[in-house]
Amino acid sequence: MKFTKMQGAGNDFVVIDAKNNRRNWKELAIKMCDRHYGIGADGLLVYLPSKVADFKMRIFNADGSESAVCGNGLRCLSVIISMPINTEIMLRLSWKHRSDYGPQR
Repeated sequence: MKFTKMQGAGNDFVVIDAKNNRRNWKELAIKMCDRHYGIGADGLLVYLPSKVADFKMRIFNADGSESAVCGNGLRCLSVIISMPINTEIMLRLSWKHRSDYGPQR
């Protein structure tokens, strides 16, 4: 599985593009975020396709609990979304993401 480790304003995250993956994200977050036996991170960010926004972000804390929003996580994910491989989104001046609170701009 490919992932990116990122840091945003003091929090570190494992970031996964999940458009072709179906997994038990809670279990994976617990294993990957373990600082002794995993990669070590404050949380797991999973980004997926969305029908109402440019992408959907799911956030899992290191204990496996899911969070509705995470500003520092969105900061990290915005860097990935802005990379040249995501040209269809990158060319826009703004983009929409979806969290459990609904679409945001």
